[in-house]
Amino acid sequence: MLNKNAPRRMPARLLAPALIALIAVNLLLLAYYVIYDYQLAVHADAAVMNTLAQEIHDSGQFFPRGWNYANGDLWVLGTHTVIVALLAVLPNTFALHAASGMVTVAMVLGALWWCGAVLGQSRLARLLVLAVLAGGISVNMAENLYGQAAYGMLFAQSCLLACSGWRLLHSDRAARWRWGALFALLIVLV
Repeated sequence: MLNKNAPRRMPARLLAPALIALIAVNLLLLAYYVIYDYQLAVHADAAVMNTLAQEIHDSGQFFPRGWNYANGDLWVLGTHTVIVALLAVLPNTFALHAASGMVTVAMVLGALWWCGAVLGQSRLARLLVLAVLAGGISVNMAENLYGQAAYGMLFAQSCLLACSGWRLLHSDRAARWRWGALFALLIVLV
């Protein structure tokens, strides 16, 4: 017996395209935020990626001796890495900051997609998670993950570590060595 007052659920075959469309809209808005809008909010913590990249470029040292790292950390694979590569052909402007931010967006969403797959989430669940994260969640979260981007890079690396560690623990023979090598490389980079 059907209840006429019960809410109707959208079929999965219609929900996936709707989520993909929402992700596309959120990605366009996120690109606008990172490439254009974030220029109005950039601050010293966010500008450090450009500053460190310029110091690496000028000194020729990937870990400049005169650089003051917060908490004694050494940043190996960070938001500055993309900028260092681009400084060979482009001047150090906000455009390089935005390029690094967009690479971070791709890493965050790609790592999150893979992490969801490793956890056994359905395609719809992963699309929903991507829609939420591509939407930025909040102004503060969008700033930390994608504008400043340092936390986005750390989040993506954490997802990659979790996924490669999971694959390492659940693989056999040659695959175990490959996943182990990737896991060890990520540990060194992080």
